[in-house]
Amino acid sequence: MLRPLSVAAAFAVVTCVFAPAPAQNPKEPDTVRIGMTQSIFVDIPAPLVQMFAPSFGELTRECSGFTGQMVVGGDAFELSQRLHAKEVDFAVYQGVEYAWASQKNADLVPLMVAINRHRFIKAYLVVRKDSPANGFADIKGKDIAFPLKSKEHCRLFLERNTADCGHCEPKAFFSHVIRPGSTETALDKVCSGELAAAIVENAALENYQNLKPGCAAKLRVAKTSDTFPVAAIVYRKGAVSQEVLTKFKEGMLNANKNDRSRELMNVFQVTAFESVPNDYVQTCADILRAYPPPEPTKVSQR
Repeated sequence: MLRPLSVAAAFAVVTCVFAPAPAQNPKEPDTVRIGMTQSIFVDIPAPLVQMFAPSFGELTRECSGFTGQMVVGGDAFELSQRLHAKEVDFAVYQGVEYAWASQKNADLVPLMVAINRHRFIKAYLVVRKDSPANGFADIKGKDIAFPLKSKEHCRLFLERNTADCGHCEPKAFFSHVIRPGSTETALDKVCSGELAAAIVENAALENYQNLKPGCAAKLRVAKTSDTFPVAAIVYRKGAVSQEVLTKFKEGMLNANKNDRSRELMNVFQVTAFESVPNDYVQTCADILRAYPPPEPTKVSQR
């Protein structure tokens, strides 16, 4: 099963309403620069990312009147620097990355969020129903699956729990960490008994339950992560005109009302773009206590 470009590709839809674009306001910029952290493209070859960039620009120009220039690279702190240096107009962060960045930059404002059926995200440790395992300690030394393109919260969940069990890295805790190409393959291997467990997110497990209810009935969740905030599309306060902000947000709110946009959103595992939830700031604060920001890289400390 092909796993899409997730938040990065999804943001192409944010700037589109899939309707005839209104007359462009001469005060609005011709190009909107959209920065994205490198983690959004984890396990995706650089040539594929580059191939996607022109299509991204064409799509945003056709649907919104703006040419979307995709700027990829660096961690959450480097992306924040780019916002402050006015090298990008918007930034796409995975939710936990926005929590880290906003702790150090109070002027970063979430404009909207992207969801995949759920307004929260979690990571699960999934085992067979007949497995005696009730947590990570019970599968030490066994083989597990950690699918390619797993999002940041899944990686943090995996690394935190193996570290809490006395090991700094998963590879020192498990016999093998297998990287299947999809969540479906990972859960198939757990269902068949080939692997002891898999790390997956809540939306992916729900999709598997709908796709393969017989296999899913043989599985259970042995451990659940904290609640993570969903992905955010962010701007720096005072750096983008209200006209541009309004146009972007209105386009996102209406995207899932159009057949064509819904089809594209499904490809990229996004079911809706929504206004920032009332509890979003609190969710970010809660996850910061559980997962404090990592040390910034030397580049992002400049």
